[in-house]
Parts: sequence; structure tokens; C-alpha cells
Amino acid sequence: MPFVLNQQIKACNPLKLKEYLAARRPIVTTDFPALDGYRQHVNVISDVPSMVTTLKRLLQQIQSYQKAWWITRVGTTAPMH
Repeated sequence: MPFVLNQQIKACNPLKLKEYLAARRPIVTTDFPALDGYRQHVNVISDVPSMVTTLKRLLQQIQSYQKAWWITRVGTTAPMH
């Protein structure tokens, strides 16, 4: 949700943010006032380097969760032949 901070964004109601939260997906966004009350549930970035770092971290977390899920379901990380 990378927004340019302007008057419209300062006054917005973040309906899409609420939809993303309900879907339980990682959220990467620039800062805007309507994040108050949601900041602990989102990843706020300020520039391209922080976005790249955040996306890499989230990808690692997702891959780790997927691996843990697979081990729980199958009991191993060995590939099937």
C-alpha cells in the first residue's frame, strides 16, 4: 500500500487495509495517519531500501512457515522421489 502522502490520504478510511488484515496477509505500507490503531499489524516502510529489506524478511518468514508446516504434515524435509 505505498501511498503518496497528500490531503486525500491524510483523510482516508483504510477499508482496503482492513480487508488485507482480515485475509491475514503480510502488509507493507508507507506511513499515513489512518494507520493509528493498526501499526502493530503492518510493516511501515519509508523508502525503497526499507521496502526491499522488509519484503526479503517477509519472504524468509513465509518460507520458514511453509517448511515448518511441511515438517508437521509429513515429518521430514527430504524431497519425495
